[in-house]
Amino acid sequence: MSKYPSKPSFILGLGLSTPAVLVANVARSQSKNSTEDSLPTESTAADANRQIQKANPLHSSGSNSTAIGTGGNGAASYTFVMSTPALIAIAVVVGGLALFPVISLLLNSKKAAKLGKESFISKFSDRFRKPQILESDKFLHQRNFEKLAQITNQAENMNAEKFGNTEFMKFFKIKSYIARSIDEYANLDETIEMLTIAIDAQNSFSTIDSAESRYCSSGQQELYKFVNGLLTQDLDPVVFKEQIDRKLQEVLPLLKTAEGKIALEAYVQAVSKISNNSLGMKLLLLFKKYQLDDYSTLRSVSNTIAQLESEDLLNLDSLLLLVMVKYNVFEKLGPIVGVEDKYNRPETYAKMLQYIGLKSRHETSYQKFQEFLLIIKKWEVHYQSSVNLRQKYTAQEYRLPKEFNTEVPGLALYEKYKDSFHLITPPKPSTTIDPVLETTQVKPSILTGVN
Repeated sequence: MSKYPSKPSFILGLGLSTPAVLVANVARSQSKNSTEDSLPTESTAADANRQIQKANPLHSSGSNSTAIGTGGNGAASYTFVMSTPALIAIAVVVGGLALFPVISLLLNSKKAAKLGKESFISKFSDRFRKPQILESDKFLHQRNFEKLAQITNQAENMNAEKFGNTEFMKFFKIKSYIARSIDEYANLDETIEMLTIAIDAQNSFSTIDSAESRYCSSGQQELYKFVNGLLTQDLDPVVFKEQIDRKLQEVLPLLKTAEGKIALEAYVQAVSKISNNSLGMKLLLLFKKYQLDDYSTLRSVSNTIAQLESEDLLNLDSLLLLVMVKYNVFEKLGPIVGVEDKYNRPETYAKMLQYIGLKSRHETSYQKFQEFLLIIKKWEVHYQSSVNLRQKYTAQEYRLPKEFNTEVPGLALYEKYKDSFHLITPPKPSTTIDPVLETTQVKPSILTGVN
């Protein structure tokens, strides 16, 4: 055992002895004038108490204190005055400090024993329960779940904002018919595009028809035949125009009048404008094949399409009436723009007009719809990962965490649009062509045919 007392015991002893020493000194000072062998009298004790109360006014006001009077047999008299509240407070504080380490140690030992007991019971009971799933799989499932919630929130905002319109839903349905080539909707996008090109280029068609019918010299005829030959070869538009320009430079010196030269140059410009894409070239060839020289039909169809802005596009009967008024025009134009013979009827052209009008109103929203479908497609990836993780574990064999039974966010939205993924337009492949290479490949056969 250490020869020094512990720190808490030392502090406690010091605290208890201090009041006694201080009170003893006060009492000793009160008996200084008394002789050793004199006996205390009643007046002496009263005087001592009055002196004490004077020196310590707190005790004169009725506070709790303890006074010790004279001793017998002539012994010296000492008076101890002790404040009970102060003494209790000091004892509590010092005692608490001394007991704190012991209490803390006891509490920690009980807690450790309890944890050890619980750990033992948990490990023992786990031997008789189903195993838990892998922590890594639980982590991956939670990660996919968070992604699904994030994507669902984005998709729902887009869906509510753009795609609830009745006209848009009709446009969406027609797009679905076109994608699946259902009846008269088969290839309708290409048919509409050709019709649009024809209407936009009606002035160019008129210029071509006027030149071919009015300027018929041998040099001009040579150029016309050359252009018709190129149209049948399905050339790239860039190569097509280069070949025409080269032939024009060969023919111009053969012409005798300035008027003929100007007319032929205007003709080449009109052909070049129409042939800015392959559909324009195909359309020009079809116009020649069906010998449609009355290009006023294009203007008539254009005027009818302009009326669609004020029409109820969901009312197919009113659109049918518009077609029947000018059916002779649609009947001539139909085969040129790609309408099959079996669908060359008023109902087909009414549906074409409906689609043209809806496309004009909702094409921008449809582009957003493409983005929306791509988002849902991205959702599908995380959804499939979550499904795979859930299928890896069964409730009969494993203790499944509660999130494995939680409904997947966005599932209803996915079920609604999953059959529309075929409407996602794939990125168009690059059509960049080396003009030098194409010219080298095409030029010999073309020039040989002309000569």
